[in-house]
Amino acid sequence: AVPSAAPAGVAGRAERQEQSEREAESGPLRCVFRLEEAPLLEEDAAQAAAQDGKDGRLPRRLSRSSTRSPRGSRSRSCSGVAASAVASMRARSRSISRKFTRGGGRSCKHRTSSQCDFADGVRQLRSMVASSPNFAHLSEFAKEYADDDFCARLMRKYNGDVGKCASRMKQALQWRDQKRELISSRDFLVGCDERVIGADLAQRPVVYLCMKNQMFSGAKCLDQKAVTMLQAVENMPEGVHKTVHIWDLHGQAFRVSDLNPTPLVRMLQVQESYFAERLHEVVIVGMPRMATVLKDALWPTVPEATKDKVRFLSYEGAQEYLPQVCDAEVSDRILAAMAQNRDDAVSLEERRRSWQRVDATGALVPLVGHT
Repeated sequence: AVPSAAPAGVAGRAERQEQSEREAESGPLRCVFRLEEAPLLEEDAAQAAAQDGKDGRLPRRLSRSSTRSPRGSRSRSCSGVAASAVASMRARSRSISRKFTRGGGRSCKHRTSSQCDFADGVRQLRSMVASSPNFAHLSEFAKEYADDDFCARLMRKYNGDVGKCASRMKQALQWRDQKRELISSRDFLVGCDERVIGADLAQRPVVYLCMKNQMFSGAKCLDQKAVTMLQAVENMPEGVHKTVHIWDLHGQAFRVSDLNPTPLVRMLQVQESYFAERLHEVVIVGMPRMATVLKDALWPTVPEATKDKVRFLSYEGAQEYLPQVCDAEVSDRILAAMAQNRDDAVSLEERRRSWQRVDATGALVPLVGHT
């Protein structure tokens, strides 16, 4: 009886192992993207980013971050799976893991692995907004911004790190709630010459800023900056998603309050969340010596990817560069504004009367706000 029992035991173990693997395939891996049942909290996002910050392989990052639920407990949708099945799941090959973290071969049959991972990440983010307690306090006005386009921009900017995307998304939606009246009315204090002045050769809206014409502290100009970005986005034709910014620092008058980098840090946070993936290039013209103090204070907070988009030019360098990236009409308009700002015979009131922006139809219209 003993010799016959041994093969039966071996067969039984093999059968149980096969059953465990089937449970693993249909259990935890299938629930990876069920974030309506296992919302990703900010501390979970931080843990995921810390573990996988140097790992560019998206499926691993998605699997680790999204299989966590609050305070490290397993997702409720995975609670019925035996421990042996979980161990078997983790031991399976990368190819099997990738197959199931994509959500199954059927939906990804005609797509590449990276396309499936990207789409699944977008679904995760939208699911969080719809059902996670971390977003429950936000208004419907804020939540409606979290559409496929916004989630996709976050995924591109943060290289598929869903945890980091979730943190930035929450930051963006909270800002939208706080600025609801501004976003709806577009009524702001005109504190400087900042406006959409045209578009480059790729039809990206060009935002022009002249620091000589700044009449108030940087903190009081934040609303104008936000509205200008909203107008730039509205000007984007189909297929265009980014903007070019030209900062003319000639004649910048420094106030004590301007040495505080907090307003710029706040605007940078908005750019990195609400307006994620909207920046193509920043051209800084005529950096004065005092401006380097503010730049040195702010620069460590600027992401490396954003630093690569900043171009420092002299006035003469700008005169050569702008005709290369804009058509004659737009480059002449920008250079005329720069020349006017350098003409001491032209008063601030005369300069203000010339401030016009380009609207979504391409027409020049007055820069409207309140004073």
